[in-house]
Formats: sequence, C-alpha cells, structure tokens
Amino acid sequence: MHQQYGPTEATVDATAWEWTGRGDDEGGDGGGDEDGVRGVGEGEGVWLPIGRPIANTQAYVLDRHLEPVPVGVAGELYIGGAGVARGYLGRPDLTAERFIPDPFSREPGARLYRTGDVARWLSDGELVFVGRADEQLKVRGFRVEPGEVEAALEAHPSVGRAVVVMREDTPGDPRLVAYLVGVAGGEAAGASELRRHLAVTLPEYMIPSGLVARRPAADAQREGGQARAT
Repeated sequence: MHQQYGPTEATVDATAWEWTGRGDDEGGDGGGDEDGVRGVGEGEGVWLPIGRPIANTQAYVLDRHLEPVPVGVAGELYIGGAGVARGYLGRPDLTAERFIPDPFSREPGARLYRTGDVARWLSDGELVFVGRADEQLKVRGFRVEPGEVEAALEAHPSVGRAVVVMREDTPGDPRLVAYLVGVAGGEAAGASELRRHLAVTLPEYMIPSGLVARRPAADAQREGGQARAT
C-alpha cells in the first residue's frame, strides 16, 4: 500500500510512504508503536505516516519563526523544490502569503509553499500528518474554507447564522455538516432548497451533506409563552 501526500500548489505529490505489510519484528515498514504511529494525536486511532519527500522535493517542519522544530514536535509543514507552483493566478496577495523565499536553499529565487498543514517528524525520518494550522478543512482530498460555506448559507434569507464543521462519524469517511439558526419570525427553508441555493455559488464538494437547523431563541421563547398562556 502506498500513502502519498501533497497539495495542488506542490504538484499534488510531495511525499510518499510505502507499507510492506511486514511488522516491525520482521524489519519492515509496518509503522509500529515505538514512534507513536499508533494513537498519534487525539483518540486511539491509527495514523499512517505520509512518508519522505519524493525526488527533487524538500519538506520542512517549522515553527512560527521559520525555524526547524525537533523530531517529534509538531510544526507547520513547508514544501520546497521543483514541484512548487509559481503562485495563484490573479491573486498576488495570496501568493505572497503562501509562497515565501526559501531560507534553506542556495538557489536564487527558490521558494517554499506554506501548506497550512501541521506535521511532525518521526525518528526514522518519516513524516506524520497531524492536522490543520488554520480553519481550513480537507474533505475527500478537497480543501474547504468553512467561512466561505457559512457565508453562502447566511446569504439565504431564512438563515440567520451558520457554522460549518467536519465530522467523521465513520472512520475514513469525513463529511461537512452545517449547523443553522433561522431568522426570527422567518420561514424555515428545507434542506433541498438550501442545497440548491448553495449549488449556485459553490462546487459540489463544498455543499454540506448534513444540515442541522434550530429555531431562533426568540421564536422558541414566544411559542413557549403562548403555550403557557393557553
């Protein structure tokens, strides 16, 4: 089995790891407990390494001062090398934020891509993905800004407030779920209507598979008062 990691901005594949199916006692790459591959981070799940940088690629785990962190310490993952893109078309501001000069390279003009992913090195030189450094979510390989989905939902006249999160009720099957509060005194919209509304401005992978709605507190209090009065 092969595990590969990489953002689009680094030509998709930046690191790779191969599982041979052999355990540690056989000298294989089984990813045993000694380095914490089993149960890394929160919970008791099994976290597979994302491996080592592929040819002509460099990976750095850095702190906020762009200094390398020690083995086993989490930091933000930066990618350098031949696969790093030039930037975002028509977005010089975002390009300057995400593509920075490479302080470790002697090559003129070399840059690093700031992935926004948190990782750490294992003692055997493998990388383990830990999570995100920002609010960006990754669902089925697609990166999603929850704020963008929330703004699209709140643009619907029936939605007063929206919060979008990623849930993984079934291991290996992450999905977007939106929690909604309606507008006081307004008509509640159905899930189908809200999904049609989102489809106008968002790609399919950014449309939440779950929509959980609740009434505004003012409506609930008013209905409760009417019930007590009767």
